[in-house]
Amino acid sequence: MPGSSSLSTREPCFCRHMNKADEVILSIPSDAACKLWGVDKAPTNVMIHTDDGRIFNVWLTESKENLFFFQGWSNVTQHL
Repeated sequence: MPGSSSLSTREPCFCRHMNKADEVILSIPSDAACKLWGVDKAPTNVMIHTDDGRIFNVWLTESKENLFFFQGWSNVTQHL
């Protein structure tokens, strides 16, 4: 198709404004995480872009069969 490129393919994206108060480890029910990212299975990592251009890769793991906890979250909160 003329004018199309591989860059036009978009992956699921989630934007949320965060601040220093978000120092707690977040937990998300896995079914809610699937709906949030629009996928059948919740992602294993997310990229967080800050307003000043920094990018953080935060990993998710499953616990108790239905919750995902962010790992590496402290790097983001220390930066904020």
